[in-house]
Amino acid sequence: MNSRTLKWTNLIVFLATIAMNAAAVILPLAGRKTQDVSAMFEHLFTPANYAFSIWSVLYTLLLVNAIDSLRRPDPEDKNVNQARVYLIAANVLNTLWLVMWHNLLIGLTLPIMVAILTCLALAYKHLERAPLIGWAHWAQRVPVAAYMGWIAVATIANAGNLLVWLGFTGAPLEPSVWACGLALIAGGIGAGLSRTFGGAAFCASLAWGMLGVVNRPSSDAALIGLYIGLALIAVFVSSRWWKPVPRTLEPNRA
Repeated sequence: MNSRTLKWTNLIVFLATIAMNAAAVILPLAGRKTQDVSAMFEHLFTPANYAFSIWSVLYTLLLVNAIDSLRRPDPEDKNVNQARVYLIAANVLNTLWLVMWHNLLIGLTLPIMVAILTCLALAYKHLERAPLIGWAHWAQRVPVAAYMGWIAVATIANAGNLLVWLGFTGAPLEPSVWACGLALIAGGIGAGLSRTFGGAAFCASLAWGMLGVVNRPSSDAALIGLYIGLALIAVFVSSRWWKPVPRTLEPNRA
């Protein structure tokens, strides 16, 4: 697929993803709203409802990404093109996840979420190899990094949903301790990704999701907040002091 075709495919798939997310709320999909399904499998690592407003920011950034791509001259660097393939795949999987979620096929949602996170990580890896500077950096790398940060939290929350669906509630551990464990896992994943990729956009998005967990109504909020605070410190320290692995820029060719 040539560069121009990839750009238009990216825009079309993005618009289809927006349409599917709108349908999930307006119709709603399979007769259930996204938050209604979340309430069925709620646990202490579920972010507060307001935290999901980040999707409006992410979709705005992704729209900027798609429009900026169309205005960039062809042919483009091969790493930018490859990143676009992974971003397209992530958005297709985003739509597929919604279908599975609304149809209560919870066992399939976690593998899809992991696949989305993997696609975004691979997309960002290729964008780091591309000679992008100035506005191109902001329009191409930042949206993918922010998207990846939120999906990192969503993946852990999705794992919690799956465990509840399977009937596991953390026993013999208290729900608060189990939630703290998930928070530390999320912090560890964030720290690892920060070490590999770095980037303020990724950390800010990740922090927003985890703070959403702290601020959800819960009698155990103080204990959960303590552990999430430690996890956030790990993320930001890793981003600040662990430098990404140096990469050699490849020749700029299509």
